[in-house]
Amino acid sequence: MKRLIIGLAVFLLATGFFGTKAFAGHCGRDIRAIGAALQTATLSKKQLAKVKALRNKGVMLHEKNHHRTSLKNLHAALKVLGIKHR
Repeated sequence: MKRLIIGLAVFLLATGFFGTKAFAGHCGRDIRAIGAALQTATLSKKQLAKVKALRNKGVMLHEKNHHRTSLKNLHAALKVLGIKHR
C-alpha cells in the first residue's frame, strides 16, 4: 500500500499535476491584490512601471496556464508594492 501511494505521488509530480490548475485560483487573488494596491500606492514612476509590467506578464502567463511562472512574476510585483505574500 505504501508503495502504491509513493508511486502515485511520483506520477502526479512527473505529470505536473501539482503545478498547474491547483494554483490557478491563487493567481487571481494575487492579481486582484496588486490591482487594489495600485489604487493607493505611492511609487516612483520606475517602480510603477515595473509593477505593471510584472502584473501584465503574470496575467498573460496565467491565461496560458503557466501558473508557476505567473506566480513568480506576481509575487515580485507584490514585493515591489511592499505587500507580503500570504
